[in-house]
Amino acid sequence: MIQLGGCQAAKRRFVMEVHNCTCIRFSSPSKLFECEYQKLTKGRYSISLMFELERALTRQAEIELQITYRVKQGRTIVTFTNVKLKVCDVLTHAQGLPVIKDLMESFNRCSNLPIMCPILGNKMYNITNVIVNEELFPPYTQFMDFNFTVNFYDNGKLFSTYKLEGSTVKRS
Repeated sequence: MIQLGGCQAAKRRFVMEVHNCTCIRFSSPSKLFECEYQKLTKGRYSISLMFELERALTRQAEIELQITYRVKQGRTIVTFTNVKLKVCDVLTHAQGLPVIKDLMESFNRCSNLPIMCPILGNKMYNITNVIVNEELFPPYTQFMDFNFTVNFYDNGKLFSTYKLEGSTVKRS
């Protein structure tokens, strides 16, 4: 089990709520792409994902991470981050970047994801029981709706999308 958001800080005035977790399989090489979440306690969720590919990903495969939010009572959707990286570059160079290295090591404890390319076809990959909670957010976070999206591309073509939607709400 991995817990994302594990740093200790002042007590937050909010809790995180997950509203939806969606996995969409658009096309080849995605053969299977499923996800689920489970509420463990107030503000604490377990997230799992499994996927299988029809064939190995090319070295051009990319992963795009998008985080957007809208402050409660606000109208504007703000893009916090939108970054697209080659999967093999992330796997190859992760050991040199402390933050990414820690994240990759954490994922390796709760998954069977490869630590280097290739990402094989006809092999079931699992990420199991990733724990998420409000500690992902700084203590000064406003009440907001958020969207965490990961898009997967091969040869420039979108083949799968993972989306987590939620909000931060007043702690009661």
